[in-house]
Amino acid sequence: MGNLLSIFKSGSSQNGESSASGNFLYGQTSLSSQFPKAALSLECEIDYDTTDELSQKLIACLERSEDCLSKLKNYTGSSNYIRTAITTPTPENEELAWKSLSPMITLLRDCFVLSHDIESLIPGTLEVLLSDDDDDSDLRMNVAILFAKLIDYSFEFDNTKMGLSDIQNDLSFYRRILPRVKNSLKDENNDLLSSEVTNQMSLFYAYHNPMIKTFVDKVNNKNDFLEQLLILAAGVGVFSQKSKLPILQVISLIKKNVPNKEAEKAYLLSIQLGSKHFYDKDMNPSVKKAFGAEQ
Repeated sequence: MGNLLSIFKSGSSQNGESSASGNFLYGQTSLSSQFPKAALSLECEIDYDTTDELSQKLIACLERSEDCLSKLKNYTGSSNYIRTAITTPTPENEELAWKSLSPMITLLRDCFVLSHDIESLIPGTLEVLLSDDDDDSDLRMNVAILFAKLIDYSFEFDNTKMGLSDIQNDLSFYRRILPRVKNSLKDENNDLLSSEVTNQMSLFYAYHNPMIKTFVDKVNNKNDFLEQLLILAAGVGVFSQKSKLPILQVISLIKKNVPNKEAEKAYLLSIQLGSKHFYDKDMNPSVKKAFGAEQ
């Protein structure tokens, strides 16, 4: 990822490719006047001993993200128990479904809470990254690495979540059986979720890319940040045929730098689903084809 950013910054790759292939901000002359020059390497080691409060919070979220992702990849769902409890609604079958369901819902809750904690750190993180104080260069580097890893986690989380069709079914049955559980079944962990929380979780997991959406939504409707994004993305958007950004070269760069085809597909799909104007009428057909999207 550090190599990728260095190409964006310097306009040339480490393999000696022409500067034109890496100069993605060509034509966006106002960018340099608004942002200071900064060299960020995302290949440095994380400073886990830092006393900076923001860095410590980012590190805590990163550690939790690794645990959540590891457990999510082993998510089995409770569809068989739920099906039995619905077709043969006995107290015994409902209790079996509940015991199978409880750890799944706990995991989904932990991931949901983590998304909110990450969201709360985004403004402070952006403030550090956009700072022009040279004395904060080490802090900025550490925060950039941590933030990049959390974004990487978000991509991988969403990619994993897309393959888990049981999530919404599990949440739906949990909400359905919850009132009866409160009245009859003995919950040993005494960790029942409220209807409000489960409703929020259902809305969160209803999206294809909920974690990346967390980042997008946090900076949405913020005039100052949108103005900065406008400069980065060109006034007509990235995907318009009038855009000065060579988006095909960006796609090519992604394909060259991701480790495998599965990761490539996941990144491109996340960009596609997280882009507001991808399906606009003036979308460049060549770009849509490069994404592998249907015409």
